[in-house]
Amino acid sequence: MKQKYPNYDVLSPGTVIISAAGQCSNLKNIIKPVATFKGGDFFYIDFAQDEFYLGGSSFAQSQECIGNDTPGVMNAVYFKRAFNTVQDHINAGKISAGHDIGSGGLIASLLELCFPSLDIGIDLEFSCLEETDLVKILFSEKVGIILQSNFDLTSSFSKNGVKALKIGVVNQNSLLKIGNNNISINEMRKEWMKTSTQFELKQTNVELALLRLNNVIKQPLKFKFPSKFSGKKPIQKTKRLNA
Repeated sequence: MKQKYPNYDVLSPGTVIISAAGQCSNLKNIIKPVATFKGGDFFYIDFAQDEFYLGGSSFAQSQECIGNDTPGVMNAVYFKRAFNTVQDHINAGKISAGHDIGSGGLIASLLELCFPSLDIGIDLEFSCLEETDLVKILFSEKVGIILQSNFDLTSSFSKNGVKALKIGVVNQNSLLKIGNNNISINEMRKEWMKTSTQFELKQTNVELALLRLNNVIKQPLKFKFPSKFSGKKPIQKTKRLNA
């Protein structure tokens, strides 16, 4: 991949990219990373069953460190059972929203669940976790997911021997509340957008790049379809040639 500019070329990406594909059994039952006010409570599912290590994380890199210990998957059988349990709940229509935990850790996943909306936040409570170090909880990148649901996932997941821990409830204050700490979703959205803005300053008109940065908290995505739109693929007329 290469982007060419008048005075230089940008090679991207700078690391190995591995692409994978998976089968989707129902295109109409897609879980989006978009928290909603009526979507229910938030649950943490730990796929790794490992400690909240910070080694190799984005947080460690931000501190100019690498770390000594990195989280891994301790039990492949449990991982498979947890994954399949999530799929069963999706197929049963019991999941409102979800997000994986990856680069940036749990805090990044929670923020990105809230970013698409203007008035959504989460009141968080981590007393159900064995780990007490808040930095490790928020920034460890061990494998797991966050699910929003109107159902008691703690109970239904336990029937398959999988832990689903309730860690939060939705609010309409645009805040991530962790004890006495309030994190503004709007301010974090601006910070999240700054990297893209730095690229756009080189790729497009400077005024437009800055305008997009300032408007990022004012423009939720909304789609309006014609009243007669059914979602069905239109039937194309076939033309035959008389020969």
